[in-house]
Amino acid sequence: MAPGMGIKTPVPRTRTGCLTCRKRKVKCDEAKPICGRCERLQRECTWSDELQVIPHKRQFGSASGSSSEQSLQLNSLSGQNFVIEFPNLDRGTIPYMHHFITFCCRFLAYSNDNEGNPFQEDLIPLASSSPALLHSMTALAAGHLSRSQPQHVITAANHYSMALRELNSSLSDPAVARADSTLGACLLLCVYEICQSESSLWLEHLQGARDLILFRGGPNTGDYLTRFFSLLDISGSLSSGGGPLIQGNYWVDGGPNQNPNSDPPRRRWPYYDDGNVMTNQFHELMVFMAQLARLSALSMSDLGAQQPQEIRIQAAQIRHDLLAWWQQCHPALRDQSNDWRTQARPRKLTVPETLEEEAFSSTKSCKDGCVIYLNHILDPLGQLPQEQEVIEAVTDILEIAQEMPRGYGLEMGLYWGLFMAGIAIFNDPVAEELIRTKLKADGNSNIYHADRALALLEVLWKRQHQYSRKFDWRQVQIQMGIHIMEQTRFSPHGTYFRRDTEQKKSSLTRSIRELEVPCKTACQRHRQDQPLDFDFGFNAADNSTSKGDVTILHEHENLSAAENPGTDDPGMLHKRETFRIDFNVDHHKTGPASFTQRTRQIFHNQSHMKMSSKDTIFLTGGTGKVSSRLASLLSTADNPTIVASRSGTSLPLSHSHGVKFDWDNPETWSSAFGNTSITVAFLVAPPINDCAPPVIKFIDFAIGKGVKRFVLLSASMLPVEDGPMMSQISKYIVGLDVEYAILRPSWFMENISELQHQPSIQNEDRIVTATGEGKVPFIAASDIAAVAFRALTDEIPHNTDHVILGPELLSYTDVATLLSQKLGRKITHLSITEEALVTSFENTGFDADLVNALAAMDTTIRNGAEEMLNDVVLKVTGKKPKTLEVWVDEVVGTGVWEKL
Repeated sequence: MAPGMGIKTPVPRTRTGCLTCRKRKVKCDEAKPICGRCERLQRECTWSDELQVIPHKRQFGSASGSSSEQSLQLNSLSGQNFVIEFPNLDRGTIPYMHHFITFCCRFLAYSNDNEGNPFQEDLIPLASSSPALLHSMTALAAGHLSRSQPQHVITAANHYSMALRELNSSLSDPAVARADSTLGACLLLCVYEICQSESSLWLEHLQGARDLILFRGGPNTGDYLTRFFSLLDISGSLSSGGGPLIQGNYWVDGGPNQNPNSDPPRRRWPYYDDGNVMTNQFHELMVFMAQLARLSALSMSDLGAQQPQEIRIQAAQIRHDLLAWWQQCHPALRDQSNDWRTQARPRKLTVPETLEEEAFSSTKSCKDGCVIYLNHILDPLGQLPQEQEVIEAVTDILEIAQEMPRGYGLEMGLYWGLFMAGIAIFNDPVAEELIRTKLKADGNSNIYHADRALALLEVLWKRQHQYSRKFDWRQVQIQMGIHIMEQTRFSPHGTYFRRDTEQKKSSLTRSIRELEVPCKTACQRHRQDQPLDFDFGFNAADNSTSKGDVTILHEHENLSAAENPGTDDPGMLHKRETFRIDFNVDHHKTGPASFTQRTRQIFHNQSHMKMSSKDTIFLTGGTGKVSSRLASLLSTADNPTIVASRSGTSLPLSHSHGVKFDWDNPETWSSAFGNTSITVAFLVAPPINDCAPPVIKFIDFAIGKGVKRFVLLSASMLPVEDGPMMSQISKYIVGLDVEYAILRPSWFMENISELQHQPSIQNEDRIVTATGEGKVPFIAASDIAAVAFRALTDEIPHNTDHVILGPELLSYTDVATLLSQKLGRKITHLSITEEALVTSFENTGFDADLVNALAAMDTTIRNGAEEMLNDVVLKVTGKKPKTLEVWVDEVVGTGVWEKL
């Protein structure tokens, strides 16, 4: 109180404190990056880096008059001060650039990297002259905001598609292709896909970055973009099971073109890493991470299965070297206590010291994760007692996570450590809840997130609790389509720039689907003579100013030799195809009435743009469950079809005729093809154990005859690359320069009405299996045929595996109960042993090896391997798959189960 006045002395208010304190209306000491009050109360400390927008007019004179071009300056008023000029920057983009500069940059490579950050100091200024980089930054920022604010989804997708267009254009100039702005844009698009999508497109971009680095002369250990690439490369290869994209330990040794006598100056990055201790140690750890990734890939290959002793020898060497390296690590890392945050100290840690300690914890957690991963490779199903080093590693990781205050974003190393700890634990609800809580950490505290990793862990934990056994997370990852960072085909020949445009799909459709927009995926087409209806604030059928419309245009351009010069070409597109989506949307008072985006994703529905030339399609297995139904679909769509079977018969369908075909008689192949121009083939392998040789031989024959696309019918529950019976075929197709799709359906509903179970249901009122109470996502052959139809006829090749599952999980006991209701008599399920099932197949005429394989699959079902659901049928065809009840209602009237 002022003396004698009873009036409060005015206290000047400041607007420079953190937003958390300002919101609570308390004094802030303005310590950064975490103020003292927020640190003490363990609150999230958020700062506002307000940006000044300074308009400038640039005059351009001409004989006829003058025009002006507006540029904007962004001036950060807190933290680091720097000014960047962005000519022609749309005002709506400013908040996203603000978010990228003040938040995203700090978490791209290292956590809370707030000073001397090369993304801020070196990369952001390049965006003023690089549209590709500018749109990449904007897309990443909008994508991060959309995790908590869905209204930013469309903005993120729009800028992503524009970044793709601009990046594609920039590759026509070799000088621009070598620029940091181009490599930076490519890496940011990779991060966008890691954070925003569930597909493998992150690897497409990472492969593109690899190609650019090689085109620039190879990796350079002193280059911050190379360092960033290496972090993404090694973490991705570890999660997906493939080796690094560039051979050797290039993040430590540099590339072949780097002068070994030069000692490039290495900035202190991140700023809190005193003496580069943490980064140097982590780069050394990355060597072991790469070795583990290669060993994991080898262990899951056919070669690894044949040479288990070689896997053990390599694992022993990696373990020895890893533990020896750990013993010689810097004491600050090696001897750090897991409870360092709560230890008594003579003084409080400074912010840089705190961040360095957190980085050490992350590195330690990553090392522990590597120990767990190594042991998992050796014993993926947990059949041996858990090693003491694994128990200690899990304990370490969980203690580190337990000490992490709530609201903190996790360091990337701790993400990996927590995931591997989740893999190692067995039926431990307390540990599961801790890992679940930490992996659900606030997405606002970091760019990256662990949604897919947690989804995979939830599946594993559920199976463990249900079946009291361990599962190999790598196999479950493939079965479920839940990929931490999904691996795809790898080619060392510049695939990123040589692939057709449509193969690098935009996430625009995917993003809009999150807002429940009824559009389809890249396996479908939009009918150009119909309006496309979206449900996000405007209607494509209405051209009024308050609504909007969508027009889809396809631009195709072949590049001449002059436009694609040989030695200076970093792998440019030999064919350029662009799909432009024009949105005409009224922006009311906030902007112009229309904007045009180019994207590599097409919106489409089922009816349009099948293979434009109506290519003749060759169906093997023509009288089988799928091919017979597929032939009907192709006939309805007026696709010329050759139905190949041993009998040579086919249904009386228009545009279709049957031919004799025998896998064991190549002479029938030539007569079946005749002089017809066939470009697409549907492959149903013969029902023998060693089916690969004749199928592969036929594939070579068909390619020689002009076939450019193959669709292979395989199975969902078989191991990676379709298991021992089909692995050689699928690998062979994927390794060829052809268009392809691998269809991996679950168990057919038709097995119940045809040979396998129909006789026992009809004559004995029972279903005999070795599946126990294991559940299956039964799928109708008509739904498989619908997916195959899209894979065969879509103009853009799918070039992927489709795991085709039904809409519900049912045991054979459930099937028996449903049949009892529909048939009006008691049907039971008799569960027997695998050996007894093999015996029951005797005298059926089936190949003995095939019978053993089928019986083994029943055991796999018993163990829960088929308990998975997805939406592949809906995404590809636009329709949900049939339920078993609907299918039974259709079949019961045929009398197939009626007593004789």
